[in-house]
Amino acid sequence: MTLCAAVLARQLKAADQIYKTVGQDVNTAGTSGQVGTIEVSVMSSSDDASEGSSKDEDENLSANVSFPFPSSAYNRLQAWLSNLDSSTVMPIVMPSETDIQSEETDHELVEAEEELEEVEEEGEEEAEEEGEEEGEEETEEEAEEEGEEGEEESDEENNETDMEEEEPKTPSMTRWPMDSDEEEEMTGDTNPFRANEMGAKPKEEQEDVNNSEKLSAEIQMNNFMHLVESRAAVPSFAVTDEVYNVDKPSQAIGLGTDLSKPQIWNNFKEGDMLKIYVIEAYSPFQFWFHVAEGPYDLNLLNHLTSQLTKFYNPLRRATWQLPKYFLKRGFLCAVYNEFTWRRGRIIREPETTDSAVKVYLLDYGKVLEVCHMDLYFMHIRFAEHPPLLMRGTLTDVFPLDLHWPTATTLKFRELVHNELLHATIKDIDHGDCILFVNIFSGNTTISDILIEAQLAGRSYNYSAESRDENCGRRLRYLRERLPTFDMLETDVFQSTEEFEEQFDSIIYAPTFFHQFEMPNMPNPFRQDLQKALAEWLSKYKCEELSWRKVIDESNEKEKDDKHKCVDQSNNNEAKDSDKPSV
Repeated sequence: MTLCAAVLARQLKAADQIYKTVGQDVNTAGTSGQVGTIEVSVMSSSDDASEGSSKDEDENLSANVSFPFPSSAYNRLQAWLSNLDSSTVMPIVMPSETDIQSEETDHELVEAEEELEEVEEEGEEEAEEEGEEEGEEETEEEAEEEGEEGEEESDEENNETDMEEEEPKTPSMTRWPMDSDEEEEMTGDTNPFRANEMGAKPKEEQEDVNNSEKLSAEIQMNNFMHLVESRAAVPSFAVTDEVYNVDKPSQAIGLGTDLSKPQIWNNFKEGDMLKIYVIEAYSPFQFWFHVAEGPYDLNLLNHLTSQLTKFYNPLRRATWQLPKYFLKRGFLCAVYNEFTWRRGRIIREPETTDSAVKVYLLDYGKVLEVCHMDLYFMHIRFAEHPPLLMRGTLTDVFPLDLHWPTATTLKFRELVHNELLHATIKDIDHGDCILFVNIFSGNTTISDILIEAQLAGRSYNYSAESRDENCGRRLRYLRERLPTFDMLETDVFQSTEEFEEQFDSIIYAPTFFHQFEMPNMPNPFRQDLQKALAEWLSKYKCEELSWRKVIDESNEKEKDDKHKCVDQSNNNEAKDSDKPSV
């Protein structure tokens, strides 16, 4: 297309000349003036190409036009050429004088370098024949002369290039020379971006590649994933709450914030009577309840619920809705479930193809799945109160099996469901915020009902005699300690019969509760449970070792007291034998 347009332009120019000389009487003066204007507008884009063409080509092109075009056809041709864009009619690119001169200078430099190499070789041969001293002097003189000549030539070349730069250059279609690798070689070690563009690897990556053979397949895969994530705009290991602070309201709580624990040491003590509503139960040893009257009671919970409903009105929901990248484990949020508002904590992140998020309701002790569209940022004022429910454990009973049977748990739920009950606090665990209560139902207790139904055994660990025998310590059953409330509230413990049996084989092993050794769980889906058990075991180990020390000291003291009593009795008998008989 480019060559055809240039040929048509030259034909038009030749035809215009013939048209002016031969056909003046055919067209009017207005038409020729119009043609002249069109000729100037069209030929302006092809002057450079016509000047660079050869004379033979011009003669051939002019010879082809033997008779002038008719006026109408000539005007249509010029009108078509005038509509052509300058980018369409591309001139034929010919080498400029500067390009030819630069090629000649490059050729001269190459010849000069070859002559210098030949002279150096001849000088070395002469120096070996005449002697080392004479050869050194001659090579130094020749090197100085060659250096001066090279400097003169380089000065001349620099002057020529400066003159060429000062001369105005006409637009041409010359190709720019490709960048050399010298710049990259100088800056490749210091500029990591240049190294990545040129395909070179930074030193750290090269060391990782060299040492990859010594690493295991798992470590190599982890290193590769870390490298892929680091090249993202915001790597996953660098993502914090501050990165997404733009989308989070300024008055909303961030990731890592948690509610304070209820101050049961200031509000409850042993022997207190409470009115309670049991709202959730895993077993008689692990259940959650609301206090009807007193600290953290239902009046405060109802007030909090009404404040949540007023705050999250339809106008504010759009700006406070939780984006997907805030659906992180442990994030506190407001949950809209069954037309009511609750405070919750995310305990499981949604999968890529799943929109359901598992949350724990902080004030109701329930774990449920909700749609991620029903989760909202929590305002900081709603995090002022601790969870408005208590953790409870039934007293005076123990399971008849390694764990509580399903029938016993169902019976316990039936007895306490949706009932206002009275309870007496018999013990308090201040560390885990657990109240050990004896619950009354009419004229009897829930414990007695389970024992009479042969669904539980009677425990005497709360008696004063049992505590005195254990140095003031109340013995706790292992199933009373495990699973912990934290395990249940984070949903790392699954309450199925099959899993209960597997859990029994872990916690009742002597190496676990006596030697404090954590068994390895091959199931990768139980890693969260294994981590929770390891944390509990370290805490239990410190507590158990301290009590073992107290018991050992008590036993030694008791032995010493027995020895003293025996020695004293022996001394008394000896004294009695020494007295003279009357």
